[in-house]
Amino acid sequence: MKKIVINFLGNMYYDTRTFNLYNSLEVKGHGVKFIGFDWLTPEFKTIKKKNISITKLSKTRFSIFFYLQFFFSQLHSCLTTKADIYFASDFFSLPVCVITAKIRRAKAFYDSREIYTELPFHDEKPVLKKMFKILEKYLIKSVDRIFTTGEMDSQYLKKLYPIKETFLLRNLPLTKTDIIPIDFHNKFNIPDDSITILYQGIIVKGRGIDTYYKAVQKMVNLYLIILGGGEHLKFYNALANEMKISDRVIFAGKISQDEILNYTAGAFVGLSIIDNISVNNYYALPNKLFEYVMSGLPVIVNDLPQMQKVVNDHDIGEVIKNTNEDELISVLKNWNENRDLYKTKKENCKKASLELNWEKEFSNVYHLFE
Repeated sequence: MKKIVINFLGNMYYDTRTFNLYNSLEVKGHGVKFIGFDWLTPEFKTIKKKNISITKLSKTRFSIFFYLQFFFSQLHSCLTTKADIYFASDFFSLPVCVITAKIRRAKAFYDSREIYTELPFHDEKPVLKKMFKILEKYLIKSVDRIFTTGEMDSQYLKKLYPIKETFLLRNLPLTKTDIIPIDFHNKFNIPDDSITILYQGIIVKGRGIDTYYKAVQKMVNLYLIILGGGEHLKFYNALANEMKISDRVIFAGKISQDEILNYTAGAFVGLSIIDNISVNNYYALPNKLFEYVMSGLPVIVNDLPQMQKVVNDHDIGEVIKNTNEDELISVLKNWNENRDLYKTKKENCKKASLELNWEKEFSNVYHLFE
């Protein structure tokens, strides 16, 4: 069985995609090593096990030192670990995987989990954005296999770079049938007659949080649960105070993969309303959408093509236009008053989860690792 090293600028215990990939390959009998880094989890301490290495990093305003520390630490770990495949789980891990694969005469796989060079914050630094595009274009030619999270992502990459083939591996969760919903009302002392809406994922601008805040401000019985962490956590904490909704916005923190779906299932509805401010956002098909579905939680998304298609194909929720909080509120009120309609959406989620699961998705690409 081939030996595989998975590299990631992140912590797999809080990342569904790398967590599932690592465990699926290990179950198949591969020798798998995970090399990751964590700078976002409070009080996190470096983990060094035989096959799992997650190094604590510190990020200051001088980002160059952060990335240099990450690069050389990852390079050292890879060069001292012999493998058949070096798997880059993100753009930042791509250079090390390509370099190591060439030295080791192994294969380099690239998980293009997003259109990285088209992330919104790169628009503020056009020179850096251009440099990243040049780097990705150069490195991607040396990659043996490229994975994407959506069909439109694949089409975009093929137009952007001289590549002929990509492989679809969507951000789907493992099948879970023993979900025990967390009682948010009891856990966070939320009134029984209130509606709980859920956002889970990284806390950054452009992911719809501003829209959810506006809805909470307008709808007095609405509570927003946020699962996750991110660089803009302090910003949204302060904004909740400024908008006088901090008592109805609950930051529940980062939840481990073992517990995440129990938390997901505790809400009334799952939200994935993403600002259409970049190519990357336009093609969004995030893992939280599928985690909501696996938990039997009806979803509300905005009219971005890939999310809209999933929702409409399976009738698992509602699509609103753009990032309109009034439309969001309208859907919530309709579902709250029409529980038969809401129940139908929940049942459709359960049916969809039989198809939208990691086991089925990974089986389509596993032959590439054999």
